[in-house]
Amino acid sequence: MKNALISKVLTYSFIGAIGLILFLDLKSRFNETEENVLAFKNRVDSLEKHINDLISVAGPSNPNDSIKEEQIDASFKDSILSNDGKTAVVRFTAVTQDAYTYAWSFGDKGSPGDNKPIQIHSFNLLKQRDYLVVLKITKNDVTDADTLNIGFGKKDEQPDASFGYNAVHEKKNWKYKFRAMTRDADNYKWYINDSLTVDNKLPDVSFVFKDNVKKEIKIKLILTKDSRKAEHILNIKILPVEPVNRNDTVNVSITFRLKNNEQYFCYGDKQSYEFVLNPPGGKITRSDGGNVESANNKYYFTPGTINSKTKRLTFYYTINRQKSAYTVVFLDPSFQYQREPDSTKNQTKFKFIAVTGGYDDYTWKFSDTKEEFPRTQSITRTINNKKLANGVTVTLSVTGQKKTCPSNPSELKIK
Repeated sequence: MKNALISKVLTYSFIGAIGLILFLDLKSRFNETEENVLAFKNRVDSLEKHINDLISVAGPSNPNDSIKEEQIDASFKDSILSNDGKTAVVRFTAVTQDAYTYAWSFGDKGSPGDNKPIQIHSFNLLKQRDYLVVLKITKNDVTDADTLNIGFGKKDEQPDASFGYNAVHEKKNWKYKFRAMTRDADNYKWYINDSLTVDNKLPDVSFVFKDNVKKEIKIKLILTKDSRKAEHILNIKILPVEPVNRNDTVNVSITFRLKNNEQYFCYGDKQSYEFVLNPPGGKITRSDGGNVESANNKYYFTPGTINSKTKRLTFYYTINRQKSAYTVVFLDPSFQYQREPDSTKNQTKFKFIAVTGGYDDYTWKFSDTKEEFPRTQSITRTINNKKLANGVTVTLSVTGQKKTCPSNPSELKIK
């Protein structure tokens, strides 16, 4: 993009120089004969044609008209090739076919996909019936990601008509893409405000709504599978978006609607925290490629949905070429312990060590005593073997930024 701009500057400088030469040449020939003037006119016409050819190659003079932000789309389509109740074979096709890299993840422990826009993957339905498929693509240093929850129900059970969606604001419109959880139904009927809009065999559908009217829309899906019907309804709110000039510097921010603007969270926390986006209408992605929870045009984060191995998670909010990031940290209260060699017949000496260091506070509690222990990452304690015979429970709580997370109790027992 930078080289193209330099090329344009040089081209227009060259055109300006030609114009100056023509002007000086015309001035020196002003008093010459009519025959010479006619010959000069033909020369000017020839050079004018050459200049017009150069302009058509160089493109418009305004860089904003020709330099555009690279736009890529990581969405993909799925097609179930076979499903015998034990194994399902699915073909996935990326919408963007000319990206540099394709990183596929199929939500199981099988081999990841190769670097191609089309993948065929087998799912073991005896292990589980719901999988999260993730695709990350990169092109010209621009990265995008998309996810799909794909579920395979049993033949004898009632089908699931629930569906999710994501919304993108572009060109004064809200574009909603809805994805049914059940991917192998026989028929899908999509309704907008009880009016049948789409009736086909595709589990995905997109609707576009104008952003200049505040209104609530009812989306209904009725699907049929093995002569069984299921229905699901979702109400979404369409909100107007103030126009933003792309040439302006936009103050983009992403935070949570929290009292203390927390950054630390506990594993297993079932509370949902709402994102505050400024300005609205952009796109949220996660550093791990996972789904961002959404409902009624609002986005949420529930720590209890995060794998306990994830120590940090960053949310990115992008709108009008501007990007903001918010990173959450999970407090890890897990700990390990070991018996020390100087234990005796009557008592056992243990060393307890918190797995993660650097927190503000560590609180150790034992079921056999109310004694307070050093509030440090590791402690050493001797316990009577008679108490150990009945079992002693140990709990560690860690604190960071006034957020405290307790561990699961661990029981020490020697018989």
